[in-house]
Amino acid sequence: MRKFTTLALIGFCSLGAVAANQSVQETGRFSRQLKHVSLPYSNTSAAHQVAPKADDSTTAPESLIGKSYLTLYNDGDMDCVGNFTVTAGANDSIVLNDLAQGYSLTGVYDSKAGTITIPTNRVIATHSTYGPITVYALDLEAESYNRNPVVMTWKDGKFVSNYGFYGLVSAGALIFMGPFTTDTPNASATFVQSSETVTIPLKVTSDGTILNVLGLSAMTYGNRIQFPLTLNKESMKATAPFPNEVDKAVLSSGTRTYSLGELDANNYIGSSLTLAVDTTATSSVLSNPKAFYGYKNGTSYSGYVMTDFKINAGVNVFHPSEEDTETATPTIGGITYLINRTAGTAQVTGCVATLTEVNIPTEITQGQNKFTVVSVAKNAFMASKTITSVTIPASVKNIETDAFRNMSGLKTLNLPSIKDWVSVTFANGNANPIYNVYGSIASQWGTVYFDGKALDANLVIPEGVTRIGRAFYGAKVIETVSLPSSLTYMGDQVFTNCEKITSVVIPAAVDSIGSAFYNCKALAEVTFKGAPSYLNNTFNSTAITEMKLPEGVEFIGTSTFGSCKSLKKIELPASLDNVGIMCFYGCSALEEITSKAVNPPTASLMAFDSVDKEIPVYVPEASIEEYQKASQWNDFTNYKPYVGTGVEGISSEDVDATPVYYNLQGVRVANPEQGLYIVVKGSKTSKVYVK
Repeated sequence: MRKFTTLALIGFCSLGAVAANQSVQETGRFSRQLKHVSLPYSNTSAAHQVAPKADDSTTAPESLIGKSYLTLYNDGDMDCVGNFTVTAGANDSIVLNDLAQGYSLTGVYDSKAGTITIPTNRVIATHSTYGPITVYALDLEAESYNRNPVVMTWKDGKFVSNYGFYGLVSAGALIFMGPFTTDTPNASATFVQSSETVTIPLKVTSDGTILNVLGLSAMTYGNRIQFPLTLNKESMKATAPFPNEVDKAVLSSGTRTYSLGELDANNYIGSSLTLAVDTTATSSVLSNPKAFYGYKNGTSYSGYVMTDFKINAGVNVFHPSEEDTETATPTIGGITYLINRTAGTAQVTGCVATLTEVNIPTEITQGQNKFTVVSVAKNAFMASKTITSVTIPASVKNIETDAFRNMSGLKTLNLPSIKDWVSVTFANGNANPIYNVYGSIASQWGTVYFDGKALDANLVIPEGVTRIGRAFYGAKVIETVSLPSSLTYMGDQVFTNCEKITSVVIPAAVDSIGSAFYNCKALAEVTFKGAPSYLNNTFNSTAITEMKLPEGVEFIGTSTFGSCKSLKKIELPASLDNVGIMCFYGCSALEEITSKAVNPPTASLMAFDSVDKEIPVYVPEASIEEYQKASQWNDFTNYKPYVGTGVEGISSEDVDATPVYYNLQGVRVANPEQGLYIVVKGSKTSKVYVK
């Protein structure tokens, strides 16, 4: 469902019907709404992102204070635009006003690094309905949130963030903003609404006949929509037909489209928006004494009433913008692009309908300039039936939602090296073209080439790779996979629907795994060389029969073992803190559970649904009563004391393992003092008395 983005401090009104004798009536203010989304918490950390201490280098320069920026981001469903303004805070801090979808945050500026660091895991505001809002860092790729700081790095004339923002209240999420980049506005909209003067930063571009305006949608839901106005130099007017589209909301009741229109002196709704244009050599003012911004509500309109509406542009709108002297959307070799002249990059947006072979180059040339091809746009080739071959170069680092969805004719896919391919960010599984090559009938499969070598049953990911996302989504030809010792992170859908993989070894350095093996139907054996602290949806719909999670695993999230219909035994480590929603849903064959945690891990709703509640559950003897009281755990009726295997049969790995100490309340202790502790060493758990 659509996640709503709204801007604070702007009133909301009810407009009259379209009929000329109807007028607008003002009502109350628009309020923020809860997002229909719930993400798991991830305890992954990044030590290099610790906020710098305030010293001489952190004092924000005067050039930063007072500046406004547009934010360009994805909210999980759609590309969005917002804005914020920088002001000076206390103790050399800076305040980023309205950065997090209308909520302000405080950061520390580091002039040497060119960064703004914003701490998270803190209350940033109190909502009048939902109470305190705690902000976290949003890892959109991993579909989780964490306590790491959000770092904005100045690069190539813009800020680029490492994370987005996730704002929680007691009732759910109020902020959902993916990692963002900024753009510097060159215009603003000003108007009076309910006796309040409102200013919104904008980015405008013009080819002399069409003026495109970006940022007006920040007044409501913030979809990244360019609002076009037709320019007429003879009449000095700019017009937009009504109804038009300046923003939209996808609601449970359907799509709501917002339009920008005109009102006369009697509040009668006009048929189109007309703005008078006044220009100088370097600026323009487009104005209308009374306008409205709203959506059709039955036979009437609801929205904002705006008086003295103006667009103040820092360009002469009748002269082409410098970046538009050459087309920003060229078609070269049958492929269409969107050019970013500031960054020197190009994005693939699609192709002509007759093209059968899509050969994306590393760079394209426009006039005297070259642009590196770095991304593929949302829906770029979706549902193409004619394309049989696609080539993607190593320069492409981002592929947006559904870019290659449902390309039934794709038979040949030429990709860069595996090391380059795993560095690509895929917005969803259908952004990866690989799955199109391997349909439901094996005899009709095509071929995927990595750096000229065909992908076969044995996949080897080279050393040096540290992170993998959706790189092999739907690569059904893979039967064995070798992961590098350098690997630390496996995201969502890495091997989703790779139905022939039977076993996998997880390297010791891996600390976080998303839905990497979802629907790997033949996967029956998993070996951990280390202990990832975070698992989420990782082994859903696999053929695992027994699983012994290693000590160090702290979080097993939503549906981690969901629909594992062959799973008979599960052993949970003493380090486990949390069992997510529907974690074992559908594990109807489960015969026993062992939980070595002294304190019952927090279990979320439906964690053990479909599991027989009469099976034996082995837990530390002193903790049986606590498990019998704990939510979700209290459904089980057959608790038995867990007894370790003792010292006999200790493996060399146990001997070499570093002991981990916990107090009797289950809290990990780094430096145990005198007293009784639970110690975990390798696969062994015992009680010890430290003198």
